[in-house]
Amino acid sequence: MSANINKVYRYPSELQLKFPEGLSEIRFLSEIDGFNYLSVKQNEDNNITLPDEFEESELPETFLKEARQEQYEKAESLRKNYQFKNVIYNDIELSASQMARQNMLGVVLSGELDISYYWKDIKENPQEFTMDDFKEILKIISNRDSKLYYIESQVKKEIDAKLSPNSLQLFDADSSWKNHEEAYLKN
Repeated sequence: MSANINKVYRYPSELQLKFPEGLSEIRFLSEIDGFNYLSVKQNEDNNITLPDEFEESELPETFLKEARQEQYEKAESLRKNYQFKNVIYNDIELSASQMARQNMLGVVLSGELDISYYWKDIKENPQEFTMDDFKEILKIISNRDSKLYYIESQVKKEIDAKLSPNSLQLFDADSSWKNHEEAYLKN
């Protein structure tokens, strides 16, 4: 089985070059300081000679920093999207918004243990809960948050591995998230 080699090359941007046939993948990354930067992937069993004007290079740190930051923001957005979704407790759908979390925590911290509290579900129907119910709801939210932060950290590690100075690989935050979520659920 052959592996793909993915490297970064640059050539002077004023040149018009014809790219050789047979490359697995070639992607224009950016023009920086008079050079065009490319990510070139080719099969190591069938290494194709590139034009002499191509020099193997490292991406400038500023480009990498911006590329990583863009992907980090996508990962954070995915986490936040999942983090504030509603939760189900005893077949009742409840908001897990930041405000709902703060209000539930306020009840737990300042409430009386022996009484029941009324809380509205997402359809605005009043529901009766005990202090233990609120604690369980917050536990569900907290466990989900812990899982989401873990998955986000794994996605960010993958971003760092795939967006390195001398190798820029394709990265899809959604697919990465899904893969890390599946791995988390198996553990």
